[in-house]
Order: sequence, then structure tokens, then C-alpha cells
Amino acid sequence: MDKYFEAIDFAQNAHKGQYRKGSHTPYIVHPLSVMEILIRNNAKEEVAIAGVLHDVVEDTEYTLEDIRERFGERVAKLVSYASEPHKDAPWKNRKEHTIELLRTLDDKDALYVICADKYHNICSMIKDYEILGDMLWSKFKYGREDQKWYYKTVAEILLSHDEEDDFFKRYMEKVKKFFG
Repeated sequence: MDKYFEAIDFAQNAHKGQYRKGSHTPYIVHPLSVMEILIRNNAKEEVAIAGVLHDVVEDTEYTLEDIRERFGERVAKLVSYASEPHKDAPWKNRKEHTIELLRTLDDKDALYVICADKYHNICSMIKDYEILGDMLWSKFKYGREDQKWYYKTVAEILLSHDEEDDFFKRYMEKVKKFFG
């Protein structure tokens, strides 16, 4: 259990001063939620830890080597799968990279980390839409149709890995409910 708290502290310090896109919500809420989703889906400790650390490399000055030294090779590998390389690349290129990775990824733990990230994102969008309505899409550089393409494609690929997985099915249900 101490590793959980060490990872939470590390993520909190790494994301200090960051906020969720277009909101006043401290960024740390997202990785903590991803970790909680993984724990509630009976993920192993390393997987839940990767969940709380999944955006550290992508959005802070920390590297995979920092994660590896502190939390081990397996956690670093899981974080690497969940991180978009080339943060400065165009949005569509980054999303296509994730889609291609998902198509070939043969690591259920990594699929769970990625699914938990997207699951929390879609839940956040649903809540924001209840307040903002169509103004929600102004928070994003790429609007509703692009977001729908991305989240639906991710859901389809996750289910192609295991169409009986309850977590993947719940994610697809959220996507369908929100985007239609």
C-alpha cells in the first residue's frame, strides 16, 4: 500500500499548478480518478500505480527513466504505452498513434490503463456537457465529430481484444450513450 501513496505524492508534485483543459479543476483529479477506476476493476498494484502516473511523462518534466528508477520497469512500461510521444505533433497524428498502438498491443494491463484514462475522460465530458451543452466543444481544438471518431475507435479496438471484458463493454456503453 505504501507504493500507492508514494505514486500519488509523486503525481501530485509532478502535476502541481496544472488544471484540466478549460476548467478550474486541479489536474491531479484526473490521474487519481484513473487510479480509482483501475482499483475498482481489480487491477494489480503496478497497474493502478501506472494509472496515477500515466500523464507524468507526457505533461511534466519527468521522464520514463524517472518513473523506472522510482517505481520499476513494469510501471514505466505501462506509463510508456499510455503516453503520447511527440506532444507537439498535431492532435490527429497523436490520436492515430494511440489507435495504431492499441491495434497491436498485446498487454491487457496496458489496455486497462489506456481504457481507464479514456473512461474518465468520457465521464468528465458527460458531466461538462450537462453544464455547458454544446459549448463544451469550444474547450477542444477538435470538436464533437473528431472526439467521437477517436473515442469510438478506441472502444472498438479495446473490444476487438476481448469482446467479453466487462470494463471494455462499460467504456463502449459510455461512448455510445454520449456520442450516439
